[in-house]
Amino acid sequence: MKLRLIWPGKCRQPQLTLLIQQYWQRINRLVPCEIVETGEARGMPERERQKILKIEGEGIAKNIQGGYIICLSDQGHEMSSAELKDFLTRLFNSSVKTVNFIVGGFLGLDESILKKADKIISLSRMTFSHETVRLMLVEQLYRVLTMTQGLKYAK
Repeated sequence: MKLRLIWPGKCRQPQLTLLIQQYWQRINRLVPCEIVETGEARGMPERERQKILKIEGEGIAKNIQGGYIICLSDQGHEMSSAELKDFLTRLFNSSVKTVNFIVGGFLGLDESILKKADKIISLSRMTFSHETVRLMLVEQLYRVLTMTQGLKYAK
């Protein structure tokens, strides 16, 4: 099983970047994991929302490899860490070789990307910055992987 984390642009907050990298390294010790930073729509006002989403969506679409696609969206299905573990365990035990996790930019994900998703999940009903969501995703993935492999991790 391979994990691919796909999102537009680089994280601009050094503290978050450091934490994301630390969790990514921990995850890589357990399963192969790749972070793919795609093109980001820059220099456009937020009122051009659809154009921004389209540009970022095209960059994401070019980088989705075969496998299962999970999009993160505030409109997605919420699950506990234990439910996420059970869900991913079923995927790991299936014939799926790659799981693509897709996080949108500051405006979310283009509808064309959401339509490609096999599953849409939400990490919370609360609103978080897209960069914080990246950190939350890698932390949850590390938590789930430690649980599936019987390793200790703080609760």
